[in-house]
Amino acid sequence: RVSSMEAPLILDPAIRDWVLIPIVIIMFLVGLLRNNVMKMMRKEVPPNRTQVQHNNQLMRARRLRANSIYIPPSAFAARKHYFVAKDSGILMQKMEA
Repeated sequence: RVSSMEAPLILDPAIRDWVLIPIVIIMFLVGLLRNNVMKMMRKEVPPNRTQVQHNNQLMRARRLRANSIYIPPSAFAARKHYFVAKDSGILMQKMEA
């Protein structure tokens, strides 16, 4: 009586050469093909400079509001005035959509 733990699994060399090696090669080539197709279909549009600047200003204002407890009230008021002053505030200026 031979248990499955004692009997080694033997792979016929013909199966290895004619089945496993082509499957590995095909999977590798499919991966390369998929990668190249995804690169060709991806549209690389450089970001608009004014839009990036506006987004950065919004992030600065959001960080200022979130961390306002850590700076003196006069410093917060000066920074707030920089962002939301009626005539000259950065966030009050008209922006193209």
